[in-house]
Amino acid sequence: MKNKHFLPLLAAFFLVAQASYGQYNYNYNNQDDDFRRNEVYAQYGVITVQSGIIVTRIFLADLFAKALNEVIEDFGAEGLDYTRDVRATRGAIGLGYNRYLSPRWTVGAMTNYQGFRTTMTFENSQELYLKDNFYTFLLRTDYRWVNQPAVQLYSGIAMGGTLWVSKYEAAQVNAAKGFSTGFFNMQVTPLGVRVGKQIGGFVEFGLGTNGLLVGGISGKF
Repeated sequence: MKNKHFLPLLAAFFLVAQASYGQYNYNYNNQDDDFRRNEVYAQYGVITVQSGIIVTRIFLADLFAKALNEVIEDFGAEGLDYTRDVRATRGAIGLGYNRYLSPRWTVGAMTNYQGFRTTMTFENSQELYLKDNFYTFLLRTDYRWVNQPAVQLYSGIAMGGTLWVSKYEAAQVNAAKGFSTGFFNMQVTPLGVRVGKQIGGFVEFGLGTNGLLVGGISGKF
């Protein structure tokens, strides 16, 4: 597996960063009274990697079903069409923690969840239910290149893994089948904006598991 050595190396990086924290002699730029080393946050992001996986699966399934129906109809039989209803959390819901190694640099960890529910109704009135759940855990680091008391602009990267649990069942059959698999996942954040001091709100523009557009609230202590 290509990435089997990657996560241990990433974890080692964060351990080294944390261990080196005590060796720094920081100049806090007159922020000693206000500087808080811990931050917790909740966020919500849209247009995620997980959404892309589900959209791709839907596209390929429709393409395959259309081709199969055409073959069946070419032999004089009647194909079987279906309609689909997809419901989701609409985005990735996340929680996280950051530790300030300096007023500008943080390391931390976060998790997010995104779920999808799909109902496929066929012409013969049979229904198929699909449930997809994505559970993600990431280690992250961010650097604040503008660091004012009430406004921060920052960039960052987060890396980790996602567990994908998929189940499906037919309405007429009292049994469920499915699969679970894990894969490498990440989030790249070229630009984040946080407004507020001890309590604040933030918006991030990025690409990956958290989403193309992420918003949330955070508290420092």
